[in-house]
Amino acid sequence: MQVFKKGDRVRVRSWDDMKKEFGEEFYEDDNEQFINTPNGFNYDMIGLCGMTGTVIGTITAEKWMFSIQTLKIKWDTEPAQNLAEGRNFDNGMFELVERPSLASDRPVLKNPKIVITTNGVATMAEQYDGDTLVHTVTAVCPDDGKYDFNVGAVEVINMLTAETLYRSAIQAEDIVKVIYDEAAYTTNLDWIREHAPDWLPYYAYGHKPNTDSTYTVIMKGIIMSGYPASGEVVYLIAASGGKEVKDTCYLVREYGIRKYY
Repeated sequence: MQVFKKGDRVRVRSWDDMKKEFGEEFYEDDNEQFINTPNGFNYDMIGLCGMTGTVIGTITAEKWMFSIQTLKIKWDTEPAQNLAEGRNFDNGMFELVERPSLASDRPVLKNPKIVITTNGVATMAEQYDGDTLVHTVTAVCPDDGKYDFNVGAVEVINMLTAETLYRSAIQAEDIVKVIYDEAAYTTNLDWIREHAPDWLPYYAYGHKPNTDSTYTVIMKGIIMSGYPASGEVVYLIAASGGKEVKDTCYLVREYGIRKYY
């Protein structure tokens, strides 16, 4: 089934199209036909077929080896809104009409260069695009007081790399697929406590996310540790549809997930 995200333009599929995928059944008690999508598409909803709208919210759960989404839709017409009132819609009922283009905020440097300097106790790096200063970072001397320019130079390069990676294409509210569960931080309570305290009770301590399952990105951040510093982009992901709905969450390195369309 298609997985949708906030902002997608969608259309309700035709009865026959859904029937081919999910099959048609009959409620004897209600004397009514329905399509066996995850939430069920009753025959009295057939007037919605072909109607369009915009996804304004999602809740995702893993069920029957599928990513089942309950979608909140802003309908394009009042009749559709009235007919949809009080009903639950799942991703099996829709087809994608249009997905907003994803414009990365990563800066495109036409003539990049990095200048590294020292004052004897710290190492500084300035990143330029031609003659324009883009970013600066500083690596201070470690606590033992033994300054090493070569070590400091590696650290500032790592810091600049982490800053660039932080502006990668995956952003909050994106749907991602776990491709490598070993990329998860399973015991990093300190990071969760500092950056996402509301999610601390939901952190799957000691557990990994399911490979090949899809999740919603709650937030992204950087973990900096060691000397020289190691800058890693990390993502807090959950089976829910976003910040409003709390669910089991995981902290995963960037290489462990891919954007899922």
